[in-house]
Amino acid sequence: MFDRKDDFWDIAALLPKKTKSTATSSHGEISVPDITNARDVALSETREEREARALHATASDGESVKSDYAPADNPFITRVRVLARRSHMRLFHGFKSDGAAWQALRGTPCPYAPFFSFVPQYEQLNEAQKAYYLYFREEANSGNFLDAGQSYVLLYIFEILNLPEFIPPKIGILRLAKIWNAYRRSMPILDKNLIPWLADYGLLHGVGCPRDILSSFLDVILSKSNLKEFYLGFEEGNNDTLDALILLTSQYRYENGRYATGEHAALFRTHIRQAASAVLRHVFLDGGKIKYQTVTKRFDAFAGALWAGASRYELEVTYYSVSGTDDLKILMTAAVKYAENKLRSYLSIKSRLSVSCLPDPIRGLLDAYFAKALPPKQTQAPVTRPEYEIMYEPLSEGISLKDAKEIEQSSWENTWRLIPESEKEEIFSENPQEDRAPFASCPPSKEAIGLTETQRHFLRFLMEGKEDAARRFAKEAGESYLTLGEGINEYFADSLGDVVLELVGEDYSVVSDYEDEIRAAIDAQI
Repeated sequence: MFDRKDDFWDIAALLPKKTKSTATSSHGEISVPDITNARDVALSETREEREARALHATASDGESVKSDYAPADNPFITRVRVLARRSHMRLFHGFKSDGAAWQALRGTPCPYAPFFSFVPQYEQLNEAQKAYYLYFREEANSGNFLDAGQSYVLLYIFEILNLPEFIPPKIGILRLAKIWNAYRRSMPILDKNLIPWLADYGLLHGVGCPRDILSSFLDVILSKSNLKEFYLGFEEGNNDTLDALILLTSQYRYENGRYATGEHAALFRTHIRQAASAVLRHVFLDGGKIKYQTVTKRFDAFAGALWAGASRYELEVTYYSVSGTDDLKILMTAAVKYAENKLRSYLSIKSRLSVSCLPDPIRGLLDAYFAKALPPKQTQAPVTRPEYEIMYEPLSEGISLKDAKEIEQSSWENTWRLIPESEKEEIFSENPQEDRAPFASCPPSKEAIGLTETQRHFLRFLMEGKEDAARRFAKEAGESYLTLGEGINEYFADSLGDVVLELVGEDYSVVSDYEDEIRAAIDAQI
């Protein structure tokens, strides 16, 4: 039998003792304070921490730990409740006390020290990494973002989430937004993590969303967030916020239209934004009557983040769902289409979008906006003709069919004289003096040809709003759905000077202004 001594298993006795050390850089010697006993420092628990700990100690699981409230700067969120979630596990229990000690430390310039951890913590840093983190944090707090690895950035984020007693939430949420904006392109994980974490932080501490910092990628946030309404707010003059609201509420994408690009892009972008802003102001701020879909969600705060201590929080949020309210979608879709029709009219574009379900007050509001916003068209002054041109005008005595017939007959007689005898019989099979149409064998023009039977049937389906039937008919006829529509548009472009079908997504839509002309063409005989 082996004699196993108890001290053989004392792994701690085999490890080297921790001592104070310094890191050397091109800037000179940098002293890193010893925080080995950080958990024992006096400032590891402030008055606020003690109050919060006492509050949690008396709160039962699922009991509210603060009064319910409604954010003052967000018209969509109507109630927030913060609930206790008891746990006997003390994961990362030393992170808060370490972080408290580190708040008194300051960083100075030093070389970059690589660091990697899936869940970065202070105690994992060696001396060089400690020095660089303090330098990195000092610069980030001042708005200067150094080259840094993902682990340093996550440690900075965890510090803000866990230490509201030292980093006031009104400052903390700004720091979260700024570091997210600075590093998200090189660290895609930040979008995944901070979309929910920043919202949880704001709701937990009752601070508003810094939309001005996030505006450049607000569309990305809204496409991925499960609580979009936290990031929304009506801010006149903020085009990024307006674009986000239009994106969520309108099912018609005006920026993809055929007339909203090229030379008119700026005109469409400016006025549709501002017209939509007027409607949104009416809906959100001036008492517009919209029946919102109300949603209540309950979820863990900071899921997946390093969250120190034995207590956790749950959030229960009640809000108006912007993207889930059909009445709002219908209203804003119609408003955006109506605004585009106003611009098309201003540009003398005949075709119009079909607009329905737009209440008269909103129609009047948009009419008032465009009457004020669009400058009146300047009419050109009539050009005065020089007097001498009058001398060259042809004399007109009205239309005479007899004179026209004599001119034509005289022309054919001259032609007969000029053509050689050997070619006369080949060209003229009858006497040239007889009244005949010399080009009767030429194919008729497009206007004379009209629409084909296939095109007529195809148009009938579209006029009745049966897009699926039109697709089936085109397939059964062995024709391409898109090609049939293009052929019809070519015919009307020649006869009317404009197209009568527009592609909306992948389906053709009939331009309502030309319905009478389309019916006449369908009923006409070839």
